[in-house]
Amino acid sequence: MPSTYNGSGVSVGIVSWSRVSTADLDAFRSKTGVSFANPTEIIPTAYHGTDPGSAYTSPPSSSSVSLGGQEEATLDVIRVGGTAPGATIKLIASQATSISDDGIGADAEYLVYTNRCQSRS
Repeated sequence: MPSTYNGSGVSVGIVSWSRVSTADLDAFRSKTGVSFANPTEIIPTAYHGTDPGSAYTSPPSSSSVSLGGQEEATLDVIRVGGTAPGATIKLIASQATSISDDGIGADAEYLVYTNRCQSRS
């Protein structure tokens, strides 16, 4: 792909159940030589999103804690940053609070309604 196609001027929104550890992103950048900015983490509280709390920086002490959401969010950020290093990455994170509220709905509402408002200005 031509180097001019680097995502500059583009914003990419990622819906997630978790925040990401910047140490994980730093490790990826160090090993690959790819340079991209850390994502802006947004908790969509205006859309009833619930803060998932800080990302884990080491394995949790309890084996009952799942890191699946954080692993997926990290993979998504790395994928966007690796293919579009000039893009602005927005990680919209809200934890699941019940079976009927998986958190992703609040993330999606945030992206739809904030983008709609921005495009009208």
